[in-house]
Amino acid sequence: MAMHSLFDSPHLTLWHDCTNQWLYVEWKGKQELEVIKESCTYVLQHVPLTGFTKVLNDSTQAVGNWTAASEWLGRDLFPRLSAVGFTHMAWVYAVDFNSRFSIDSTLRCATSLTIVTFDDLDAACTWLQHADELQPGVVHR
Repeated sequence: MAMHSLFDSPHLTLWHDCTNQWLYVEWKGKQELEVIKESCTYVLQHVPLTGFTKVLNDSTQAVGNWTAASEWLGRDLFPRLSAVGFTHMAWVYAVDFNSRFSIDSTLRCATSLTIVTFDDLDAACTWLQHADELQPGVVHR
């Protein structure tokens, strides 16, 4: 798999996955509203550079309750991702219960992308490889 690092911080790593033609977003550590907003700024900066329409959003290493960011993500970030060309997101659940709960809270606010959640990375990758066959704009859980 040919992946190139686009950005790395204690809370987020962005990868340009050339083989699968998607942006791989890896969340790490304790997540809070301001950290998430700052990290998402980097995501939005790198989206146009890839030309990809799909994102693999991996939260397996994320911890903490970040429901304060749920509405902002669903109503602000996701429409902006859609506006720059993203159509499909495979979201891998966190192992941490609080972070997992926060993901579900975010999905209740999301309307602009096709988002499907997964318990493991392999299943998310398999789905995302076939995501072009799906109608964009539907949130699945």
